[in-house]
Amino acid sequence: MKKLRQATRDEVVAAWLRAEVGSPRFGHHLRLSDVDRRVVERPDLNNPAENALRRWLLRYRDDILTTIPKDTEWWEVELDGQGLPGLLAINYPAWEIYSGGTGKLLRVAEAVRDGSLPSSDDPKIADGLAAIRENVGGIYRALKAGQGVGALILLARDRAGPFTVIEGNKRAAALCWRHCLDGIPCPGAPAYLGITPAPCPWLSPPASRQS
Repeated sequence: MKKLRQATRDEVVAAWLRAEVGSPRFGHHLRLSDVDRRVVERPDLNNPAENALRRWLLRYRDDILTTIPKDTEWWEVELDGQGLPGLLAINYPAWEIYSGGTGKLLRVAEAVRDGSLPSSDDPKIADGLAAIRENVGGIYRALKAGQGVGALILLARDRAGPFTVIEGNKRAAALCWRHCLDGIPCPGAPAYLGITPAPCPWLSPPASRQS
């Protein structure tokens, strides 16, 4: 992972919104908003009113955002092929199940590539599992066609990692498929990394799991 420069929370919010404009799961929140799309697609980070508006637009992700300490240190980074295999999925049941209890997005990529679809008796989790397979596959095909991906949002307790993807898990799994499993060299994947020693429920649990 290559650190490029220190970033701000406003930049992270803007990147998060840009990534979700076309999201099958969350994009409708933005399409239904009567707001000039420029504030999402071409953000002016020096405009406090715009920054506040973007944070308001992202309120549907408050379940995650409000748990990230405000003093988190943010960095703009670039992921290379060596960093992808160690990425962990957000601490959420569907990702834990799809990763075979490891939390590793590389394991999710392997399962999706092999056509696996785990099951769950919980309808909400079952829907999430189906969405993972469908969306990771779609993003992978887009990567093969030469399309890029928006910045991932990562979180870690310290600079040494491990690194949990709190936004962009499906994109990260597709990147693992393309650049780790297919062996295609990774030209660099954009990301923002937040570092905070404070507890956060979305960080992937410590590895007492399967390898």
